[in-house]
Amino acid sequence: MSQCNCFDEMLKRVKVSVKEQIKDTPMVEDSLKVDWQNRVFFLDGKPSAPVALYVNAEYRPLKKNSEPAKNVRHLQHGFKMSHCPFCGNKYDSEETKKPD
Repeated sequence: MSQCNCFDEMLKRVKVSVKEQIKDTPMVEDSLKVDWQNRVFFLDGKPSAPVALYVNAEYRPLKKNSEPAKNVRHLQHGFKMSHCPFCGNKYDSEETKKPD
């Protein structure tokens, strides 16, 4: 089994759907851009999903005098997918690795 191309296929389907939804909207020809948000690029060469899932967290820290700080702190954690969310294939399995 080779690495799936579900993300590419799903993006094509979404683009067709978007075109259908906005078919009556005047726009510059070929100006429609449809792409995945949070696209990632890994340098390790292992197969992986082209996007990552992110979780946002925010909190208001306390000052040294125990008063709430003026600003809210924001944290963001990214998660690399080990399996394709569309077909369930495992990305790092022996079957999906590229031959050396």
